[in-house]
Amino acid sequence: MGTANTAVHQHARFRDSAGEPRGLLGFVRMPARPELVRRAREFTRWTFELAQLPEGTIDAAVLVVSELVSNVVRHGDGEPEPIAELVLLAQPGDTVRIEVHDSGRYPFEPHGSQIADESGRGLMVVAAVASRCGVVATPAGKCAWCEFGPTVERAADLAGTTNCEATGS
Repeated sequence: MGTANTAVHQHARFRDSAGEPRGLLGFVRMPARPELVRRAREFTRWTFELAQLPEGTIDAAVLVVSELVSNVVRHGDGEPEPIAELVLLAQPGDTVRIEVHDSGRYPFEPHGSQIADESGRGLMVVAAVASRCGVVATPAGKCAWCEFGPTVERAADLAGTTNCEATGS
């Protein structure tokens, strides 16, 4: 996982006294390069497996991380290159939160992609598998985030609705 420009933090304490996952599970800061998208997926899978999350949640989280980090690779701003920060959190109520921070501009311009398009569907994919998602302004740029509740089998529930929101700081 470690390259000279990659900072990785794993936290040994994943569970509270009741045995539930809580708090910061993992953090990685890396240059937003295409070859590091795979590493972000591996980091997510490894971290969530270590936290003993359900396999369905892990699979959905890996897909989402791939989409969100790929967006930073394609559209990120930064000198000399864009930087992506991946934050993996466990929250009360068996909810897991994924955040991908970057220095890109906010508000971002959604492309209005259709499901049959070959690109530009990243946030549609995130909305389809996450319980909630959104993009918020941060002092350094923006944060794309999503949450997974106790179940992630949401495809049948969506039926054209959206669960993503965009808000300012």
